Amino acid sequence: MILARLALAIVVLFGSVALAHADGLEQTHQTVPSASFSFMSDLQTFLKREDANRLADLSSNAVISGGIHSTAAGLVGSPSSLTAYLAGYYVTEDATITYPDASTCWVIAHTTMTGNQGSFTRVSNTHYLLNCGSTPQPALPDSNSVYLMQVTTSGGAITAVTDLRPYGGSIGFDLCKYSKLSTALTALGTRQAHLLLTCSLPVDANASIPTTAHILPSRSGRFAVESGVTITMDSPSQISPGTVWPLFTGASTAPVTFTNPGDVRPEWWQAGCSVSASLNTTYIKRAIDSLPSGGKLGWVKFQSCNYQHDNSLPTNSRNIGFIGAGSDSTTLTLTTASSGRHGFYCTGTTQHIRVVGMTFAASPAHTADNSQSAVRCDADNDAPSLTTAATVILSDLKCDGYNICAYADGGSSFKITQFLFDRITAWIGGSGATSGVNEGVNCLRTLECAGIYLTVFGQDKADHGLYALGSLTVNIHQVYIEQTVNEAVKLIPVSGVASLTDPYHWTVANATYYDNGGSINLSIDQDYVLDKADFSNTTIITDGGSGSTNAAIMLQASSTAQIRNIDLHGLTARGLQKSVVNISGSSTGKIDFINATDWSIYDWSLATDDTYSVFGINRLNSAVFGTLVYSGQFDGATHGRSVFVPGGRDEFSLVQPLAVVESNTSVPETHYLVSRMGTSASEKVNLGGTIYCQTLNTTTTAVTTEETLATYTLQAGALNSDVSGADNTSGIRVSAWGKFAANANTKTVRLYISSDVIKSNSVTTAPNNLDWWLEAEYRRYASTTETAIARMEVGAVSQGVTKSALSHNLANTLTIALKAQNGTANADDIHLSGFCIYGLPN
Repeated sequence: MILARLALAIVVLFGSVALAHADGLEQTHQTVPSASFSFMSDLQTFLKREDANRLADLSSNAVISGGIHSTAAGLVGSPSSLTAYLAGYYVTEDATITYPDASTCWVIAHTTMTGNQGSFTRVSNTHYLLNCGSTPQPALPDSNSVYLMQVTTSGGAITAVTDLRPYGGSIGFDLCKYSKLSTALTALGTRQAHLLLTCSLPVDANASIPTTAHILPSRSGRFAVESGVTITMDSPSQISPGTVWPLFTGASTAPVTFTNPGDVRPEWWQAGCSVSASLNTTYIKRAIDSLPSGGKLGWVKFQSCNYQHDNSLPTNSRNIGFIGAGSDSTTLTLTTASSGRHGFYCTGTTQHIRVVGMTFAASPAHTADNSQSAVRCDADNDAPSLTTAATVILSDLKCDGYNICAYADGGSSFKITQFLFDRITAWIGGSGATSGVNEGVNCLRTLECAGIYLTVFGQDKADHGLYALGSLTVNIHQVYIEQTVNEAVKLIPVSGVASLTDPYHWTVANATYYDNGGSINLSIDQDYVLDKADFSNTTIITDGGSGSTNAAIMLQASSTAQIRNIDLHGLTARGLQKSVVNISGSSTGKIDFINATDWSIYDWSLATDDTYSVFGINRLNSAVFGTLVYSGQFDGATHGRSVFVPGGRDEFSLVQPLAVVESNTSVPETHYLVSRMGTSASEKVNLGGTIYCQTLNTTTTAVTTEETLATYTLQAGALNSDVSGADNTSGIRVSAWGKFAANANTKTVRLYISSDVIKSNSVTTAPNNLDWWLEAEYRRYASTTETAIARMEVGAVSQGVTKSALSHNLANTLTIALKAQNGTANADDIHLSGFCIYGLPN
């Protein structure tokens, strides 16, 4: 009776449902059972098929777990228990599969368990089917099937298995369906899948996420990694790049490690802009340590905000870069001051370090000299194991309050091959003492130090804006440095180390230096040879001179060092306390050539009026200064003394002025063009032809022996014209004049070239109160043969014309002397008023 009533109720109920279906108000895939004696059977069929049809509409075929095996010694594979949804139907299978040898087989699962399907052959009485005859992947027989794997057999064994199982669904594999990560990964296998992480998923054992998986976490999704446990992943690229929230929590200190480098975010380890400095230090270090040591470069990516940290952030043998959203957006702020505590620095076997788009700040700014660097790579101290051929590359970097902004030292082995930067801006902290640890950029012992757009605000704390020591190549442009205690730029080699490689080329050009203790210090010592130093297009404003030095620019070669070429072209300077440039040499140091052309100099010697010159020269011992070429406008503004210090020109082999305008100096000078004589390094003749010319008041003494009244030594090679394109006619002209005393004594004047008498007063031998004048021209035939012609006048009487054939070795110096001899031991009988030598170059 009860069953009858129930059946009647169902009939009544589904009768109305059938009417609704017919009216189109509620659609179904299967026909809703109608009231009949087969109703119960029809209802079972309806429920089974309708749910499957609806699931098939919502998702593609999916393998939930199982259905795959590994390689095996035989030809029988034992797939793990299969759970799948095919065309919406729930399918399970736990059978084995036997494969033919030497084959490539494609394995599928199908909703049916009997009969072959398309090109696939049934594994008897199972949901499994094989196609072992197709090299390319065959098409599935219908929508009721799904690929499981590709199996290769050879030599009686299963040699390769490729997982082809689809996760299915419209989004991905839901990790949070499982109690912990290990269980989820077992179900996942090696399928390609997006892993949905929407919960805090326990990780209680070491786990490896397959390379085929990509993690898509929600804001609440994270791995809770227990102490001592680590997740291993192939690369950070397996994590959605938009993830900027905590992803690894729990007690583990190394929750994840990546086999290959990539981009990581410190937020994954719970770092952030509102996190404490101590925790941020821990979390950022974990981000660094998650990347592999050695190998290619990995990056830690920071958001647009201020991250505080309370200790150094070491690379820990990683090749790594920090990248932010721009130096005006991303800041790393060090909250503590301590000796040797840095922002980001090299340790261990690091080879490459990078910083892009960040500000490193010290808050509060350092007031002690602790050598704290914002970015540092020091091969001899912090990173003695630094890998050879290391590189330091910085871009869009700002430093605020550190002792040193950027520090790169390749060590005694020059391990850093490249220190490159662009757009560095630094505000330097420190005590303001000349401690040697407060710098803008330190570039030490590198193969190449190159950069563009360097701005340093010394704030009267920095020793130097740029300190380059021992680098083989320096090439820096577009520089602005202000308010340093010492020189804005200092370039020197490594001292006290023998047999190091000579530097090649040092350039700091297109620079502006404002209100610094000094502007440029170039000093080469020991036996180093520097081919070229280029400081072209420099502007210096309000320079105080550096320390005990007396010029804005200091150029020095000491010991046996040599600087072949210094380019100071295009210098602009005004408001200088002392000299513009001091050129110094000691021992046998050499400076071969200085280009000081196209200068605009206004107002120097402000410290003491009329004291300092534009060029200060300090040549000591046997130092050698070659050629100085200068031109431009030099306006002392009533303060500057002169262009050259007294005798300064004579310290050079050749000083060549070009177009020079000098004004408002207390000791104005002439700036005449000159030319070298022959191949001599130092003998020169001015545009008027003068080599040497003196007006004198020299007389004989009360003796009858021959006396020298004037002499000049012509430098070796001055008449040596054995060079390409030159003839053999170079020579000199000598002119001398004076007066004989008013008495009848014998008086003789002789002109000597070397030991040969070229002319004397052979006609009027006892001149009485007469003027005299002689002139001689001396020309070469060849390197050891010469000719001379001379004449002399005494009063109105000619002393004749004398021609001489001579044989002086012109590769040696040549002495020209005017000598006189009294016939009676009477003082002042012969007077010399002038003695001049003129060059007759090729």
